[in-house]
Formats: sequence, structure tokens, C-alpha cells
Amino acid sequence: MNPAFIYAILAFLIWGCFPIIFDFLSFATAWEILFHRILWSALLITPITLFINKISVLELISRVREHLLVLSVSALLISVNWLVFVYAVLENRVLETSLGYFTSPLCSVLIGMTVFAEKLSRYEKIALALMVLALLIKAIEEQGIPWIALSLALTFSAYGAMHKRNNIPSDVSLTLETWLLMPFSLLGIYWLAQAEVAVFGESIYGTVLLMIMGVVTVTPLWLFIRAAKGMRLSQLGFFNYLTPSVSFLLGLFYFNESLVFLDLLSFLLIWVALILVSFHNLRRPS
Repeated sequence: MNPAFIYAILAFLIWGCFPIIFDFLSFATAWEILFHRILWSALLITPITLFINKISVLELISRVREHLLVLSVSALLISVNWLVFVYAVLENRVLETSLGYFTSPLCSVLIGMTVFAEKLSRYEKIALALMVLALLIKAIEEQGIPWIALSLALTFSAYGAMHKRNNIPSDVSLTLETWLLMPFSLLGIYWLAQAEVAVFGESIYGTVLLMIMGVVTVTPLWLFIRAAKGMRLSQLGFFNYLTPSVSFLLGLFYFNESLVFLDLLSFLLIWVALILVSFHNLRRPS
């Protein structure tokens, strides 16, 4: 088997298991988890990025200056995505995160049409219509906007679109994004400590778990980068569905969330839409 396939499977499996990881941190608030995830990710990924890409700190700083606006927007998007995801897990709404990440590729199609003026095929138009219908059904079931699924789908697909614009390697981009977010992270950690609601420093168990957020974030990214270098993007795209599939199963069998008929119908419509888009991409000439 191509080693890249193993890297891809491991990366997307780890991302899919994130709900379990964050469930172990249920004693902390979503904000504290976010602040520490940013801080420890920045501290860990910086030396790795410098070593792998064989560049200096000054070169990284110059890239921040060159792409400040794009990096600032992508940093905001990924931080909102991380915060909403952690909040959803802590509130036992993992199935909604799965729906959000299943919807994300379809939102990417929508962004391609509206932002990059890409023409849609008949299959893609039908897929978008099914996505809208699925979200409307979810809204009826929730008696309100399914904001968790929508937030995750839109922020993640928009984050991908920003990466398409800056053409910076994923590890370099994440490093620079965490640099931009780190001042806010440090302020947030200080504020929580002053308010005496911080878990960090109160117990060895909680402190260690928060510190390994950097490892949790960087490890699947490193695996993903290795996978991307060893296979075609069209092949890598199919592994994207592994993460929300794992989250879907965890929501049902680990978190024991209920799946009512309207929820199932929403998922089925999204799955059909994804099949249509995948079928179209397979037929599209490379």
C-alpha cells in the first residue's frame, strides 16, 4: 500500500476522533481550550516548520507582511471553527459537527461559484439544492437556524478558499496564523486566570491535557501534509469524508445522541449531494 494512503487514513481518523479528545477536557470552558490550543500549537509547530521547510524566522515574518490580510482572515476563520467545534462537543452535539463537515465540501462549491465565478455543472446545482433542503429540514427539526453545522461548514470551506488564494504550504500557513492569534490567546489565558475560572495550573491532570493540545493539532496536520505529497488531490479528497463519518458514529454510539427521523433525512440528503459532486469530479477531465 502507498504510505501516503496510510498517512491520510491516520490524519482523518485522528481528526474524526477529536470529539473524544475534547470530551476529556469537559472540565474546562471552550474558550480556555481554544486559547491553549492556539498557544501550544504555535510553540510546537514553529520549530517543526522551520526545520521541514528549511527557512528562518525572518523569512516567516516576511511572509506575514506579504500576506497579512489573507492570513488574518484565515486565522479568524480557523479560530471560530475551533471554538464552535469544541463548544458543540462540550454540549454533546457531535452529530451537528458531523453534519457541518459533511456539508463543507458543498459550501466549497458554493464559494467557488460566488467568489471565484466558477460555473456549476447540473450535478453540482442539484447537490446545492439538496444541501439547502437538508439544512431547512434541520432548521425545522431544531425550530431555529442549525448554527453549529452552518458555522463549521462555512468557516472550514472559507478557510480552504483563503488557502487557495495565498498558495502558502499548510504547515507554514498554520504557523503564521497561530502567531497572529497568540497575543489574543495569551490575553485570554491571563483574563481567565484573573477571573479565577482557569483550569490551567490548578491540577497536573488538567494542565497536561491543555498543554498537549499542540500535539493534538499538529500531528494530524503533519500526517496530512505527508499524505498530500504522495497522492493526487482527487484521491486525497475522498478521505475528507472519513472525518465526519467517524464523528457521526461517535455521536451515535459514544455520546449516545439521539437521531430522529428529520436528522436522518438531513444526513441522507447531504450524502446524496456528496455522491453527485463526487461522481461529477470523477467524470471531469483532469
